[in-house]
Amino acid sequence: MFVAFVILTHVFQPGLGVEVREGAGSVVLPCWTSSVPMNPTVVWRHEKLSPSTVHRRQTMGDVLKDQNLLYRGRTSMETDSLTTGDFSLTLRKPVRSDSGNYSCIVTAFGNERRLEDVELQVKVPQVEVDSEVESVVLLCRTTIHLPKDVRVKWTDGYRKVHVYENGSDQPGEQHWFYKRRTEMKKDLLETGDLSLTLKYPTDLDRGIFTCSVYSRKGNILMKKKVELLVRAPPQVDQVQVTTGEAADTT
Repeated sequence: MFVAFVILTHVFQPGLGVEVREGAGSVVLPCWTSSVPMNPTVVWRHEKLSPSTVHRRQTMGDVLKDQNLLYRGRTSMETDSLTTGDFSLTLRKPVRSDSGNYSCIVTAFGNERRLEDVELQVKVPQVEVDSEVESVVLLCRTTIHLPKDVRVKWTDGYRKVHVYENGSDQPGEQHWFYKRRTEMKKDLLETGDLSLTLKYPTDLDRGIFTCSVYSRKGNILMKKKVELLVRAPPQVDQVQVTTGEAADTT
């Protein structure tokens, strides 16, 4: 019995790009063919991870024993994907660290073929301001009910920018760099508006800020990120005038 791959009508296109905002419910990495081989195995891989397996689908169903732990519980394919040829991968709750190159690989009867490369870019919301503004608001809102003993922490990656706990700010935990430059709304528990106001932003403040919400037991209830871009003031050309000489206005 002669068995081989049928020529695919979907042409491999390296570098297919997909963009999504961090915080989105899910993102779909497309991969499909109109000619499905018998008993195929479909594997999604990430080029820079070890183990590289993001998701594996075989005839009997998903086989996830070699799946990278970063994707545990966050990936899925359509139930009838091996019949329809829609091998697209759904990735739930994408985060910035999920960015990178993903490959959709199909194997059947010892033959392996890469059908698609997808470059995923997970971006965080951006706020851009001039360095001369009085303040900037980094948005963070939620619709979930916030208990009175909730802990809200804003960080810039390695420093505590602002901490709110037990109904009030906790300036003792704040890094000195942000002293007297931050504030949150007083009614944040009622409104769910956890946005941070940063006063007198400079180029040194630019970067990614994270708003994290914790329960009394330390469990993460929510996490959102925003990137702050601070434009430097425009350079002003200076003209030197020697005493007794008129400036050249031409």
